[in-house]
Amino acid sequence: MKSFLKGGSQKFLEGFGFNVALSKFCSKRYKLKNAISFVGGFPIVMKLVSKKGVNEKKQRKIVKNISTYSGALKAFTSLRKSKSSLGVIVQKQVNFSDEFVLGIKKTSDFGNVLFFGNQEKKVSFRVCSVDRKEARRMIKEVVGKEYSSKRILLLSKILLKVCEVGENYSDIFELNINSLVFKSNSFVILDFNLVFS
Repeated sequence: MKSFLKGGSQKFLEGFGFNVALSKFCSKRYKLKNAISFVGGFPIVMKLVSKKGVNEKKQRKIVKNISTYSGALKAFTSLRKSKSSLGVIVQKQVNFSDEFVLGIKKTSDFGNVLFFGNQEKKVSFRVCSVDRKEARRMIKEVVGKEYSSKRILLLSKILLKVCEVGENYSDIFELNINSLVFKSNSFVILDFNLVFS
């Protein structure tokens, strides 16, 4: 199985219409200023890109609230000390409200299984593919009936796209969107991992 670096997989997801936060991979100290400028300047978040998996939560290391170049250098040096480090992902830090996890995983018994959950570990599962009505049921199982109908509609469209990715690419083993946040009237992917078999 192969886990794609975010640069390539970001373009892949954007091709399906996903809104992915702007980020830049950086493996060299002298390229750090350009990476920070590329994402729009401070404040930034820096994430370890590891041979063991870019975004696997047990291995992921993140430094937040970086507001100066000296702080960025310190974070970069610290993250690059890891023996498994390939580099870092530089991303603009954003303010957001709601945060969710979702994705698909290929199973031997059911094929692609879709999941959707919140940060309180409440998760709903369905076998792909699902229609919009079923996607809304999934969402309400997690967020409750009083949640914004507009946001439920937006989330349901995202869940349908996730299923579409799995249906169109049979070699995808899993797509984990570890952080989907609501910002400025839309949902944005801040963190994800795409694994091909």
